[in-house]
Amino acid sequence: MRKAEALILAEEKYGINLNQGNTHFSSVNSAKPVWWFEIPISKIENNEFQVINQVVEQSGDVLLFQVPVIFFRDNLSGLKIRSIKQMICLEIDIYTFQNRVGSAKQYFKQFLLEKN
Repeated sequence: MRKAEALILAEEKYGINLNQGNTHFSSVNSAKPVWWFEIPISKIENNEFQVINQVVEQSGDVLLFQVPVIFFRDNLSGLKIRSIKQMICLEIDIYTFQNRVGSAKQYFKQFLLEKN
């Protein structure tokens, strides 16, 4: 599944408008059961976005996490940062919804939206 298709499915399923600027997409990684994200730090440093949407593909369906930007700001020290690219790296386990990288290992289930 490609990002454009996933966003359309997520918009239909959850009844919200998503855009390329604040929405990231991941399919299940082929090497291990995780969703991999790289989120530019610049997206959490300015006040343009209230949330970062994370659309994930799972068995032909899509799930949507809406993570408040303040969560990233408040937990930045526990997240894995790729300094060269200035990206927050997330490796979210598809079963437990726990981030596997970084020192804090936060759970993202709290940000999972229920279907409309």
